[in-house]
Amino acid sequence: SLKWDSDFQEETLSIYKKLSLESADFKPQLIIWPETALPFFFQDASHLSKEVFEVARITNANILFGSPAYVKDKDSILYYNRAYMISKSRVFDYYDKVHLVPFGEYVPLKKCIPFVHRLVTAAGDFSTGKKAEPIYSPGLKIGALICFETIFPDIPRRFAAQGAELLVNLTNDAWFGRTSAPYQHLSMAVFRCVENRLPMARAANTGISAFILANGKIVDKSKLFAREILQKKIKLAHKKTFYSQLGNIFAILLTIATIIKFLWIVIIRR
Repeated sequence: SLKWDSDFQEETLSIYKKLSLESADFKPQLIIWPETALPFFFQDASHLSKEVFEVARITNANILFGSPAYVKDKDSILYYNRAYMISKSRVFDYYDKVHLVPFGEYVPLKKCIPFVHRLVTAAGDFSTGKKAEPIYSPGLKIGALICFETIFPDIPRRFAAQGAELLVNLTNDAWFGRTSAPYQHLSMAVFRCVENRLPMARAANTGISAFILANGKIVDKSKLFAREILQKKIKLAHKKTFYSQLGNIFAILLTIATIIKFLWIVIIRR
């Protein structure tokens, strides 16, 4: 992608910086940028990283955004797809993506079948995050879902079970282009809200960004490939649903009951 070129890093950041400063009149408490909004390693504390803190200072808001990250591990370096929560002066918390895109962010069975990696040289080399826990900032717990993690019910369910009050989906949907995929991706996010009775704020770099209520109603959304600012006062949720607490227990019990019924019929017929 062109935006990962060093010559375009400042240009990419300037887009989010400009839009965020324009939103200052709304007096936001939280500003959300998409997945990989920063095409550089924020943790390296470069002049670009300082510009992000400056945006938080000017707007007097916390900022949640995506950026690649790395951890040095013995003789190797592990890379992560990360979401950061920052204030004007420090990093509050971060979340590393736990469900990576196969052949997009990693190559399955790479260690077992080395030649597979050569067949898909364009694939990323990210590592899986260590744990799925809400991101903390003062007075708020957020379940941060990166990209297609919204299509998996169990990840937001775990966030909800741990007390998340808001779901946030940071996503890079640029590779979908002007197809039906961005709309399908958004519709899946609606289910995650309903299952856990949690509202969601969704930031997509090329759209569709949106606000979704806990009942699944989309109250505001952006167009595809348009620079827009969405702002909304969101009512946080604090009650856990049956699903967020017990997961798929109902489906499991039905499966067990079906097996028992099947075995009972077989035995009776004998």
